[in-house]
Amino acid sequence: MKAKQTVRRLARAWIGSFRAAFPDVHMDIVELIAEADIDEVGIYHFSNGSIAST
Repeated sequence: MKAKQTVRRLARAWIGSFRAAFPDVHMDIVELIAEADIDEVGIYHFSNGSIAST
């Protein structure tokens, strides 16, 4: 249980600081993948605002 609280606290801190730095960015979780040893997955699609894929 303590590990879940630590992860929750760290996630809130990361998301909070990201939202403060980029207040106009909107994110949706489209698919949530749970696997061991995956630290971070990012899939970006933009068009007129740049990054048009990755």
